[in-house]
This record gives sequence, C-alpha cells and structure tokens, in this order.
Amino acid sequence: MKATRSSGSIVCFNVPEEKYKTLESICRPLGLRIRQVPKNEFDKCIAEQFHIMLPAGLGAPQEGVDYDFPEELMIIHITEESLFNKFLQESRAQNAVIDYKAVMTPTNSMWHPKQLRDELAKEHEYMKKMGQKSADTE
Repeated sequence: MKATRSSGSIVCFNVPEEKYKTLESICRPLGLRIRQVPKNEFDKCIAEQFHIMLPAGLGAPQEGVDYDFPEELMIIHITEESLFNKFLQESRAQNAVIDYKAVMTPTNSMWHPKQLRDELAKEHEYMKKMGQKSADTE
C-alpha cells in the first residue's frame, strides 16, 4: 500500500540512527512522516512536536525544568487503525521496537515528552508487578 500524501506522523526521541533508519523505511511506503526530535526541542509539548499550533502560553516550557531523558520514546499520531496496526507489525517484524511508545491524545498533547515518558515508565512498572503477581498465584 503506497500512500500519496501523509497518513500520519511519528516523532522519535533518543532513537539510535540505525533503528531510526529502519523506522523511516517502514514509514515511507505507508505514507507516514517521521522525525527524530533534536535534544534542544525536548522542551516543546507533544502537540508542538507535531507542529500543532497552540494558544500563547499553553504547553510552554517551565523555567528551570530539565526536559532531557535518556530512554527511547516514540509518539504516534495515526488516525487510521489499520495503518497504525500495519506500522506496529512492521516495526516488530524488522526488530525496530521501542519500549516507550504512545499515541498522541487530547490529554497527553499538552504534556512534555519527559512527562509522557515518566507516565509510561510507571505503567511498565505496574504491568511488571502485575505479571509477577500472576506468576506467583499459578
């Protein structure tokens, strides 16, 4: 399936070059735009990462806050479910998996990427604990 215009966008943070190139090769035939966010833009809220303009002051970075983080993070803005699933399937098949990934939502669009990463880390920890509890009861 070759799309003629963009069908969605993906932004990546801290993704190694080789893995990013693989993701690019997956996105291109699907008609998806992908962008590696430079460190000096980590302080922009998620909506701004997708070039969605916000009213003045909304999502603005706070002075004195460190927005950097070391983990790989991918934020996805794809509205078509079948395309979203195809992207994820291809990513897994080509071993271009990123542990911290999320879909942009109205709720998280005002967050900064580090805040989203922190929330995903909490979810990962919770799921890990639940998995251990499930294994302990078997």
